[in-house]
Amino acid sequence: MPGTYAPRRRGRPPIPERRDQVVRAAARLFQRRGYPMVAMKDVAASLGITASALYRHCDSKNDLLHAAITSGLDVVEEALREAGESLDDALRAAAGAAVAREDLWILVRRELRHLAPRSARRSGSGSPRSWARCRSGWRTSAPARP
Repeated sequence: MPGTYAPRRRGRPPIPERRDQVVRAAARLFQRRGYPMVAMKDVAASLGITASALYRHCDSKNDLLHAAITSGLDVVEEALREAGESLDDALRAAAGAAVAREDLWILVRRELRHLAPRSARRSGSGSPRSWARCRSGWRTSAPARP
């Protein structure tokens, strides 16, 4: 039919697992070299793909940093969700998550400042929803001060 032409995307469609591989590869490079010293072509080369193929899985280098930091925060949120309501349980869960994914915590600590302000607000960096839930539980379980 005339006027209904829609360009077809070339190549294979992005696979969700591939995006996870891209984010993990970028996180390793950001941790090793630092965010400013990593180019998209470096991330692509570490995966054995071209830089143009990399853009099928992410919009920008900042998008990759946001995804890497969010995955670190997701680990802690999941641990806190599974923890009990007491302060001891929450601290054990947070410490266990930090030890299990030490690489992500190093990345968060070193590279969070490079995250674009809009991405930082979107990820809730520094204030995961689970922290609020735990804080409210801690207030009710904290011993009274003398």
